[in-house]
Amino acid sequence: MGQGQQKRLGQGQQKRRAVLIVEDDVELRSLTAALFEDEEVDTIECESAEAALATLLIGGLKSP
Repeated sequence: MGQGQQKRLGQGQQKRRAVLIVEDDVELRSLTAALFEDEEVDTIECESAEAALATLLIGGLKSP
């Protein structure tokens, strides 16, 4: 999908939720991500505030 385009949701499709997890402890970050993924929430993991900001600036939470 090109930049600026939105995916249209047809009947029976649901919009996925996403969460950005920022945690420097890799084990805690992975565990937290697994809990969200069990609830069918997309996750993006970052180890620092700087990495999280960079992710947001490049559009890391856009829908697939």
